[in-house]
Amino acid sequence: MTRGQARRILAPLLALILAAVMAVWIVPPLIQRLKSAFPPAFEHSPTGFAAATIARGAVLFPVQCARCHGATGRGDGPDAKALPVPPADLTAQHLWNHSDRELFGWLSQGIERPQGTVVMPGFADVLPESDLWALIDFLRAHNAGAVFGATGQWPHALLAPDFAATCAGGGRITLSDLKDKAALIVALRSDETDLPPLPEALAARLVVIALARDRQIEETGGLCVADDPAAWTAYAVIAGVDGESLGGMQFLADPQGWLRAVWKSGEPLAWSDPGALAARIEAFRGDRVSAEAGLPLQR
Repeated sequence: MTRGQARRILAPLLALILAAVMAVWIVPPLIQRLKSAFPPAFEHSPTGFAAATIARGAVLFPVQCARCHGATGRGDGPDAKALPVPPADLTAQHLWNHSDRELFGWLSQGIERPQGTVVMPGFADVLPESDLWALIDFLRAHNAGAVFGATGQWPHALLAPDFAATCAGGGRITLSDLKDKAALIVALRSDETDLPPLPEALAARLVVIALARDRQIEETGGLCVADDPAAWTAYAVIAGVDGESLGGMQFLADPQGWLRAVWKSGEPLAWSDPGALAARIEAFRGDRVSAEAGLPLQR
């Protein structure tokens, strides 16, 4: 066996051993220190998983994190091999095992080995708290999108990224305002300027909100239109697609804001079969997302 062959065989094994050492000797004591350093108010992000903060995190991640964690967050950045412990794969399931408080603590204070070796630097002196929360929102959204892009399912109960929209007549809403209606978020294709009217049978239980990229469209009929361009970015992230590929996708959120269904580009509009969509919405009432299933996200 040549040295090159030996290195190729041993490298993955050594990475697993280092990850196990980190899990046993570094993470548990660090979590205890973080719980003491940050009060319970830090347990959940204060952003409400907003589209604007996810989009802000998408801007910050390539600048602040990608050199170690890689452009796609898989721990394979250009500086990764020089680090004493391999960077975490931020697209893996383990991300959902950590509270927002833990993630905030690691981002702000960094991670050290028990003997003091820095595993990851902290950013408390570099970024304001709002940017640290934005990175946390982005990490969760990106993780969900990476899994959804590969499997067609999210790995965890996921909130619909929140944003404001203007409706016909000038009224403004956010997803968190919709306590008694479901929301269907439709990313318009580049050749679409409006949508067919919503059947009256659905109007009492559903709000349709259009996302348009880099252009203005009118609020007509029962249609609402997202005010913030960040909404387009955020929904592309959770869908695991680039901005060009989001057009035509539809996202159904229940009245509590949890995402329940997705229609991919090229599929018929969700209300092309009003009866089936109404039945799906009605089923939400008896199938609520539990507090445990929704953690660590909350709104």
